[in-house]
Amino acid sequence: MIERLTFLYIYVCLCIILFNMIFNLYTKIQPRALYHKKKVLKELLTHEIYREDEAKRQVLKTKLIKRLKNTDYLKAFHEALVDMEATKLSIDWILIGEVISDLSYLYRDKKAEKKAYFAYLVYFFDLNHKIETNTCSLKEARARLSRILMTFLWEDSIYARDNAFKAVMSLGIEEDALKALKIMDKRTGQHNGKLIQNHLLNFTGNHQKLADSLYDDLEAFTWSIQAAVINYLRMVPAEYVSHEAYWEGLYKLLCDEKQHKEVRLALIRYFKKYYYLPVRETLIEYVQSKKEEKWEFAAVAAMALESYEGNEKDEALTEALASSNWYIRLNAAESLINKGYSYEQLMQSGLDKYACDMLTYRRQLRDMKERRVI
Repeated sequence: MIERLTFLYIYVCLCIILFNMIFNLYTKIQPRALYHKKKVLKELLTHEIYREDEAKRQVLKTKLIKRLKNTDYLKAFHEALVDMEATKLSIDWILIGEVISDLSYLYRDKKAEKKAYFAYLVYFFDLNHKIETNTCSLKEARARLSRILMTFLWEDSIYARDNAFKAVMSLGIEEDALKALKIMDKRTGQHNGKLIQNHLLNFTGNHQKLADSLYDDLEAFTWSIQAAVINYLRMVPAEYVSHEAYWEGLYKLLCDEKQHKEVRLALIRYFKKYYYLPVRETLIEYVQSKKEEKWEFAAVAAMALESYEGNEKDEALTEALASSNWYIRLNAAESLINKGYSYEQLMQSGLDKYACDMLTYRRQLRDMKERRVI
């Protein structure tokens, strides 16, 4: 029994040694192999013979696709293009776009982690900004690529879904962007709203058309996507969208108490940026509400009232300085100060101790920021 255990111990030790030897050999060989692959791809991409006629260009395209279906070559391709951009070598981005489009059919059937990497590269290359000409063949290639990427959205891997959604946004097709968002909503339920919002802002197509499409279908989404879309409408540059067409419909959503809290809070922030007179009375009601469960509405509304005129609004903010909630007092103080009221004016208006403490705190914050700027 002792001999058997000894031999077993020796066998395990030999296996560990063999594993370490193979792993060390692999870590030394891998960078060299990657360097060799990158060198081969650079030579192919920079060889002038392939730019002489269309037939030879198609030969290059076939060679690239044959190699890039291997993920190791795809990584080398990524690094080769980065190096070529850094050294300002000429890159045929139209050819790259066509290759990536055809390659998507091969990666459609691969594992989720490989799909995630491929989708990341589509987003990283940002082909929509790098390809100046937009021929019919390029439009078809872009549309094919976008359709394939949308199939990645059904993967269980969050990395594959997120990278695929980013890639679809980078291709700039309004209809596909809307379809992709609907798939994300159905597939994942509550995807991170901040990520959705950021990806929508990185959309490379027509923001006017995308915003109109999202607004028209807003109520078809779950609350987390609705809040992300409203934040997108608030944060996208104003010149891209005609917000006047949205205000009445968004105001109705704000007044609907059946709507999710996060959606209504996003709407209040939206109306802070975009002035819409009927909202003022609703904001005042939120600020004056004494219900503890409504404190978030009161706090955000106090911040939003900064953008609205009227003595009634200023009185509501002054009253809010005496609120038992710290955030409501802070936002009310900031709104009044930003409105132009001086600390001395507010201190002399018969405020209680808590309101005076908040104003003092707000003044100290302002002084600290000014010193940092100096």
